[in-house]
Amino acid sequence: MRSEFVVEKIEQWILTKIIVGEFAEEENLPSLERLSQLLQVSRNTLRVAIGKLQSRGLLERVRSEGFKVVDLTRSADLWMLLQIIGRARDPARRKQVAAQLMAVVGRNLKATIGDAASKREEEHIQWLERYVGFLGEAINQRKESPYIGLSEFEFLRTIAGASKNVANTVILNSLRPLFVAEWPRGFGDTPVMSLEDHERLVRFILERDNLRARRFWNDRWFQFSRRWIDDVENLDVSDLRVSLNP
Repeated sequence: MRSEFVVEKIEQWILTKIIVGEFAEEENLPSLERLSQLLQVSRNTLRVAIGKLQSRGLLERVRSEGFKVVDLTRSADLWMLLQIIGRARDPARRKQVAAQLMAVVGRNLKATIGDAASKREEEHIQWLERYVGFLGEAINQRKESPYIGLSEFEFLRTIAGASKNVANTVILNSLRPLFVAEWPRGFGDTPVMSLEDHERLVRFILERDNLRARRFWNDRWFQFSRRWIDDVENLDVSDLRVSLNP
């Protein structure tokens, strides 16, 4: 049990180093000998921890060179990308990851909204209006995250359901941390669109206006993304500290 605890601590230590950029992408980790001396653990224990990160697709073995950190924008899950956005010390890296994430999410939601406008049923409109009401209450009462983000997430999840595509719902569910996590690892208490814009989007879906719904969302998402990415780039992470002790 003790050895499993040590392995987990080492894994988290290496992971944190990767997230903040001290172990850079496309570069080799320090040698096993160096890490073993630094952390005061056996090489076998170290190999187990590194193996777990390798199985997650975050490290890859390079013959005669050791282990290399992969390009995380190709291999990391949403949690990892949000951790990089919220903790990486290099502003350019934060901005790159944020821009790629928002582009992918925006395209997916645009397609989902188009499907919903074509396939929705009356009950979907009723639920959308209900969640717009919840969002309005959260904004008016100045409730902080996760109330605003959660209301907007449920609004979009209803749209995914209205699209009648299971894949859209699965993907949307995976985005929950992005909407409900506190800034800077998510949108926090800042909605993507204003209350009035949510009402307009519902109207386009009600009218089955696929084209206007997609164009409207695309425009609002672009505006929000630009502001959010700029905020991510300018985020002050100078107070972050990473302990050398696992």
